[in-house]
Amino acid sequence: MKRSLLYICGGLLLATATTACRDEQLLTDGEGSLQLTTSVMSDVKVVSRALSAEDQAKLCNTAVIWISDQNGKLIREYNGIGSVPSTIPLSSGHYYAEAWVGDSVPASWDQKHYHGYYDFDITRGNTTQVNLSCPILNTLVSVKYGSTVAEVLDDYTLTVALNDGITDDSHSLTFVGDTDAKGYYMINSRTKGFKWTLSGKEKNGTPFTKSGEYVDAKVAEAPFLSHTTEYVFNIKYDFSGDIEIGGAYLSIDVIPEPVEGTEEEVLITLAPTIQGTDFDIESPVMGEPGNVGRKSLLVSGSSPLTSVVIDSDVLMDLTGYQNYDLLTMDAKYIPALNAAGINFATYNADNNVETDKANITKMRINLENELTATLPVGDYTFTITATDQEGKTNTSTLTLSISQAPVIPTQAAPASITYTSATLKGTVLSTGAEKYGFEVRKSASSRAYEDWTFVEATVNGSEMAAEVSGLEIGTEYEFRAVADDFKSVQIVSFSTLNGPQLPNAGFESWQDSSSPYLIYGAGEAIFWDSGNHGSATMSKNVTLPDNSIKHSGSRSVKLSSQFVGVGLLGKFAAGNIFIGEYLETQGTNGVLGWGRKFDFPVIDGVKRTPKAVKGYVKYTPVAISSKDSSAPAEYVKGDMDKGIIYFATLSEDAINAKNQINSDNSKYDYPVIVRTKEVQLFDKTAPYVLSYGELILTEATAGSGMIEFTIPVTSTNSGDPIYIMLVASASKGGDYFTGGNGSTMWLDDIELVY
Repeated sequence: MKRSLLYICGGLLLATATTACRDEQLLTDGEGSLQLTTSVMSDVKVVSRALSAEDQAKLCNTAVIWISDQNGKLIREYNGIGSVPSTIPLSSGHYYAEAWVGDSVPASWDQKHYHGYYDFDITRGNTTQVNLSCPILNTLVSVKYGSTVAEVLDDYTLTVALNDGITDDSHSLTFVGDTDAKGYYMINSRTKGFKWTLSGKEKNGTPFTKSGEYVDAKVAEAPFLSHTTEYVFNIKYDFSGDIEIGGAYLSIDVIPEPVEGTEEEVLITLAPTIQGTDFDIESPVMGEPGNVGRKSLLVSGSSPLTSVVIDSDVLMDLTGYQNYDLLTMDAKYIPALNAAGINFATYNADNNVETDKANITKMRINLENELTATLPVGDYTFTITATDQEGKTNTSTLTLSISQAPVIPTQAAPASITYTSATLKGTVLSTGAEKYGFEVRKSASSRAYEDWTFVEATVNGSEMAAEVSGLEIGTEYEFRAVADDFKSVQIVSFSTLNGPQLPNAGFESWQDSSSPYLIYGAGEAIFWDSGNHGSATMSKNVTLPDNSIKHSGSRSVKLSSQFVGVGLLGKFAAGNIFIGEYLETQGTNGVLGWGRKFDFPVIDGVKRTPKAVKGYVKYTPVAISSKDSSAPAEYVKGDMDKGIIYFATLSEDAINAKNQINSDNSKYDYPVIVRTKEVQLFDKTAPYVLSYGELILTEATAGSGMIEFTIPVTSTNSGDPIYIMLVASASKGGDYFTGGNGSTMWLDDIELVY
């Protein structure tokens, strides 16, 4: 039975095509044949025009085409429809043909991507004809503004980003003003819809920003074209009345317009907004004792409010209760709140005073002067939590900072920030304090908050400064200014320098049109290498870029263990990657140079080596199917294969050691020389190994994506670190030509942790 399926695959290996298989590599005992053509389908009815014949032909000529057997094993690969033979001999059986066409980028104004999938049968003596149709895969987005938006906002833009955990600009597009532009997005199974941010300026010049999510975007799937969709963001503003609410009543209707099927309208309502009427609630309100004045908050919901809770220690002191739900509390508590200097009023959607709880969409909360004027020096918070009928909740905190603010922090001097120290600066606004300084701690982004640590400052006129040392490398800190008992509300952040990282640690740069594939871009210096140089002699690459499984960026590195050869002629080759260089092939054996000089950070006159290696991995092992006679007894055919990642730092003594092992090694400028023929391998217990860590993967990783890993690195010997080394293999026994044919490891975003 034949069927058509549409896969979202993020442009799987579109940019990784090798040359087409040579005729002599084709099966010669086939009992049938295939005639294959490819066409591109771009008739996205509501969003695009059909391709011209010229454009269609151009795309077909750049298509990457695969033919796989019923077990998913790739047996044919072609680069462009022009490289496909007129007939392809195949043995009787069930097969799959796939094609990838066009550019696959997360978000683009003009780059489209197509993918076709077809399964078929070959029978003895017959020719099967397959037209591999490639429908468009992109999901489209456009924006429309209601006429009233321009009455309240200027310079407005809508940024729509894929909600996939990646924040770089390649995953988002910004629609500027009223525009007919359409954005092309690649949604996959890991995408949680869209994130959007509407920005502009209110008519009084106040910056305006609203953000939200749309979670119902659909991934394209079988049958073809059933979910090729344009999501239209309709932005409306229906403000009326005399209450100053800013943008509280903006709403966005996201209307999916599929190529086939009934249109469905989805209403996205904003969570309740909480705003200050004459101040920014996100910043502390500074004031002198007795001179703060009335402060009003406006709570607004796109649907009726069901709860508005005010919480403050001030309420406990004045009324005996910490918090009140202003919408649901008994009326008997209102006099006590009024006496404390707090009152409120409720309104409906038409901005009229409203008492029916089912229709209340707005509330004004007033902190009267009778309250604020009584607050002594200190910081006072009033937290408002609003919930609406749709169950959406928002929380904001008003901070009243009552002080003369004798000092404020400015910034850590960038030139003074090192791996473990920084010079903090501040401004003295009023003199007379006996003690000036700063309090410093790790910020929340550096795991959890720590207690503040005081550092005394020197004062020179209006400038105060202090050097803080003993900080952790590559860590974010924050500090505030101190004068006697005063502590500034303003908090300033800075980060210490991070230690040097491995180049191309996200495996984005490749030369993937060469043979073999190289893990560095054209014109770039080599840092990583693989066993592709050896396997390429048999038209195989065991290490490839892969953009179907990745943590960030556009691709990861895929290590695929496999038998490389024809019939009984050949060897098992583990998918691998290492810091160093593949030096030469001797027969069917390789000579590899591992390790490179590295610029370790110097702290207090001592070189520091990483204490851990982090990254992201996916591993799918199979049973060991090949075992060389040189392999140790731990490797048993039929046992599950294991993957390995290991890291080491080495001293200069490694050079002498490798030359003593084999005099021919002296011609190679690498600290470790691996010769598979002589089973000359890396010894992690050698005295020149200064630190070492490894991760052995004994089973498949969980889930369909990558998981984070951390490899602790332990000091093993003392010495001066000169070289750094990292090796990964989909088959731990790969040095002995031993492992499972099909064991696969993906790696991405390797990070050195100091």
